Amino acid sequence: MSRQTAIVGAARTTGFNVEEHTVAELLAQAAKMAIEDAGLQKSDIDGIITTQVAGFGSDPRLQYRFAEYLGFGTYSKVIDLPHTGGMSSGYANNQARWYLQQGLANYVMVLDGGNWRESYLSRGRDMGAAVRPYRESMRSPHPYDWEMPYGTGGAYSIYAPVGARHMYEFGTTSEQLAAIAVACRKHATMNERACLRDPITIEDVMTSRWISWPHHLLDCAYIAPGFATAYIVTSAERAHDSPKPPVWILGAGHGMSYYHVGNLCTPSPEGYDIVRTVGKMAGDQAFAEAGVSRSDIDCLQVYDSFTTTALLAIEDFGFCEKGEGGPFVENGRIELGGELPLNTHGGLLSEGQPGNGTLFVMYEGISQARGEAGERQAAEKPMVCIGGASGVASNFGCTILQGE
Repeated sequence: MSRQTAIVGAARTTGFNVEEHTVAELLAQAAKMAIEDAGLQKSDIDGIITTQVAGFGSDPRLQYRFAEYLGFGTYSKVIDLPHTGGMSSGYANNQARWYLQQGLANYVMVLDGGNWRESYLSRGRDMGAAVRPYRESMRSPHPYDWEMPYGTGGAYSIYAPVGARHMYEFGTTSEQLAAIAVACRKHATMNERACLRDPITIEDVMTSRWISWPHHLLDCAYIAPGFATAYIVTSAERAHDSPKPPVWILGAGHGMSYYHVGNLCTPSPEGYDIVRTVGKMAGDQAFAEAGVSRSDIDCLQVYDSFTTTALLAIEDFGFCEKGEGGPFVENGRIELGGELPLNTHGGLLSEGQPGNGTLFVMYEGISQARGEAGERQAAEKPMVCIGGASGVASNFGCTILQGE
């Protein structure tokens, strides 16, 4: 079991009025809180990895701009920007570990965040504005010209065929997808940070309006006003210098595939397609490195942009066979007290997604591993699996954590 790197500080902002605070201020606050949590000084941080950040524009050098904003960019040994969407934590964890293992840094801070006001998502019902970042970034070599005429143009439309195909092949039902939303909301009722805390039922999900079949409104991530997350990774040698017990990164993996629905519909030689994702690749890497089995995991925290995304993670990380995710999530199996509690903070579905931020899923995993989740605690000393997804469930990251 790998115990070469650990998380020694973590923070997530709360209570900010995003009409009065920019995303830069949110990020700076999260960084300050994480440094204090680790018992460090700002000068100790010599590596910075920013992932999804709304508010600094599309400048590919925004990691330098943010490091400078914090006041230590010029003196950091490592500054990186793995802009890999919802699976960013898995990729960033591997990047941070590599920098530490190569002796390129002593303490690496990973952070992201955003708010509705400064995100492209705030452009409302203007479809052209909403999809423009995708269209411009993907202009070459594989433009969206072959997909946008058929109504695709954002996450809601491009994830719909994924859910539909899963239903077609495996008989998955809308009620089974709804069970994921209900479980996440149940957990969110115990989370004061969650945006949506009123309990819901299967019927509530099923009667919420359609967004893009087979996803109802309550099958989709809720866009939060805004917050930021930061955590600090260091080597085993330095981990015990922290005032809090370290959270060990036992294993991490990631896999990448196509970004376009058309390409994903064609099975790869390795057997991957639109519903058989590289989540299997990421999960197999993480579990092999950790040297643990799926049955050792006490809770699963995943990037649930849609209920379908969570379902794919459950299957492809190996918690059930492909196609059996629907029956697996029924009857409280993924609720606290069940076999595999899912998204004990409420996930994107209920805690909310802060613009472009994705690392708050990792923060919940750290809280669980530390035993700091309060009434949401899945076990006394849980082993936690954390997953992220991006693209059209095209890319996955998987990380396994355990406290001291």
